[in-house]
Amino acid sequence: MASTSLRNATQGVTSTHRHNLGVVLRAVLDSPSVSRTDVVKHTGLSKATVSRAVDELLARNLIQEGKETRSSGRGPGASILRPTPELGCVVGVDLGLTNCRLLCADLQGTIIGQSQFTTPKTSDYRALAQAVIGAIKALVGTTSYTDKISAAVIALASRVSNGHTIIDSLFEISQDNAPEASNDFFNALKQGIDADIVLDTDSNMALVSEMHEGAAAGMENAALVTVSTRVSAAIALEGQLLRGKRNLVGRIGNMPLVLTSAVDTSRTADELFSADVVCDIAKRNGLTTDIGELSTMVPYYPELQQFTETLISGLEILVSMLCATTDPDVVVFTGRMRPFLELCLPELERRLRDRNSLSPHIQLAMNESQTGCKGSLLCAIDNARGKILQQV
Repeated sequence: MASTSLRNATQGVTSTHRHNLGVVLRAVLDSPSVSRTDVVKHTGLSKATVSRAVDELLARNLIQEGKETRSSGRGPGASILRPTPELGCVVGVDLGLTNCRLLCADLQGTIIGQSQFTTPKTSDYRALAQAVIGAIKALVGTTSYTDKISAAVIALASRVSNGHTIIDSLFEISQDNAPEASNDFFNALKQGIDADIVLDTDSNMALVSEMHEGAAAGMENAALVTVSTRVSAAIALEGQLLRGKRNLVGRIGNMPLVLTSAVDTSRTADELFSADVVCDIAKRNGLTTDIGELSTMVPYYPELQQFTETLISGLEILVSMLCATTDPDVVVFTGRMRPFLELCLPELERRLRDRNSLSPHIQLAMNESQTGCKGSLLCAIDNARGKILQQV
């Protein structure tokens, strides 16, 4: 009995010690500039406990203690705690139809590099992967980390099928719903980069970005609708992305919609109001295909007016469906069709409020230029930190 009690007590001490190590390490990871005194304040642990934990983390080469500083208000003698460079950096990638954007950050979330390149016009998964690998290595090579990458998250175009670039339904390629052995794109990435790699949809990553510091900041339940070359969505419930067993959540572009405002009353969302549709209208009328300029011509062209009404009616159905199934606090809109969305959202919100006074807020994305890339970077940071915390 005595030996059992002693063993249980020892296990309890070990568990508490590991917990304290994790708390201190997370405090260092969460703060770009933190001292031992700061960790005591942030965690509520005693000075002695923090000191022991910091010393052990230093000995295990998980963190390092930097040079003294007198400019931060901590007073003389304060030293900065940082993750050791050997733990690597992280990369977020937004692989779009036209351009591929990349952001690189350290494990504390400080952006240390960014780049962009034109997405190759190829239907070869491996060639596409090699282009992404080359861009990631070139970007990281410009930082002090040289080639040490802890994690990378790549946001893929939700659905692209123009026959000349990213293969149709590229976003279905992921570790969760396709065997790695038959996944040329994912395997090529893994062979070229020694890091944890995750693939996700651009809409999911855009929603992560908006929930972090955008139109859905501070909200646990949110939805995002992307209207670009295709129409797609992302949903988060209680702060977690909703993907579904087969990664089908958010594939709203191929949903059939019945609209009295459309010439063909039963077509999919992609066929009714994607960017391709309005560009076809522009070509038929001899107009520019610049979406922003086209949006200013709506009052003068009946076909554009009809398209705008179709867009409002279609989004009304889609948002009503999202509300009925997930009840988000906000629905954020983003994508290439933003100029038309700016025209349509006031009327869309009015119609939704007429149907239900408790309808969610309707917002335009705030991080439009790099929203998918920023979301990918945030997820990469989270994945890398999780892996490191498991080591303690």
